[in-house]
Amino acid sequence: QECQQTGSLCFVVRRRVQASRSLAVACCGKSDPMEFFAVVDKGGGRTLGINVDRKHRSSLLVDGIETGLIQEWNQSHPTEEIKVGDLIVEVNGVVGDVSALMEECKRDTMLRLRLQRQAIMSCDCTE
Repeated sequence: QECQQTGSLCFVVRRRVQASRSLAVACCGKSDPMEFFAVVDKGGGRTLGINVDRKHRSSLLVDGIETGLIQEWNQSHPTEEIKVGDLIVEVNGVVGDVSALMEECKRDTMLRLRLQRQAIMSCDCTE
């Protein structure tokens, strides 16, 4: 099978031929992450309203969004919406350490977040 790319990421999916075979997915190419910023004011003890996974050693993976500042940000910035799966890679200049990022997020202050989202481009794949 060949993969014809029109973007930077391409998936080839084979149809199931027999009931005993599973779908095979192959990926060709690599995508660069999209980077964007969000600024929220945690003054007054307000909460971000996100759940994060700390499994990445240098960033926080957003794995849930609840009522709070991030939900408000999303409503007022629909083109810069923070989504599940985004990575928080910097908070107020703090980078590279999950514990330090968590501590900075807990402060009752203005938070400047730098986030990354894996860019997925569409492509035409042929068999």
